Amino acid sequence: MSRIVIHVDRLVLDGMGQLDRGRVGAGLTRELTRLLRARAPGALSGAARIDAGTVRLPAQASAHGTGGAIARAVHGALKGSPKGGSHV
Repeated sequence: MSRIVIHVDRLVLDGMGQLDRGRVGAGLTRELTRLLRARAPGALSGAARIDAGTVRLPAQASAHGTGGAIARAVHGALKGSPKGGSHV
């Protein structure tokens, strides 16, 4: 099995209020790990940086749900999914 190492240099959580940022990070890690194990991108370009776009969430999003949504955006960016319209 190949090993993929991802380092998140900066995670901007504007407008998140009292949401527990540690739980958001844990949710992101858990969901991204699950997605990569299930559907690892075929050929990673070795890019030093990716842009997963903007993740729009409902006002009442939980920390876990927020982390999961961010993970899905990152996974999509790793697969080279086009970003356009509303980013999720």
